[in-house]
Amino acid sequence: GMIVMCAASFGCGGLFHAIGIWAGKRKDPMNFYSGTSVDPAIISDVAAYNRENSKMWKAYAIPYWLSGILQLLSIFWSPLAIFAVILMVSSATLGIVWLIRRYTKICNTYMIR
Repeated sequence: GMIVMCAASFGCGGLFHAIGIWAGKRKDPMNFYSGTSVDPAIISDVAAYNRENSKMWKAYAIPYWLSGILQLLSIFWSPLAIFAVILMVSSATLGIVWLIRRYTKICNTYMIR
């Protein structure tokens, strides 16, 4: 079970960190989820918009990395496994709410109205 949990935690953390890196390197505006696109004409500063998106995704990766580390440390102290699971579940539920709110703030800052 620990191997699966570590793989899931580090896999999610790696995926979201990679999305953050990709967002920061894009020339066109980063979209929030698959199937959408952001018109560059409605973004006041595409580079800054993408930097904020990059920071958002990298920040979202942190709890997943921490969950994986806690899971590894649970080899030495088993109660850490419970904290790792709580952290990962919280990231996957409450973290999505945070992502939506953060993206809304980014849009409100950089979208031309």
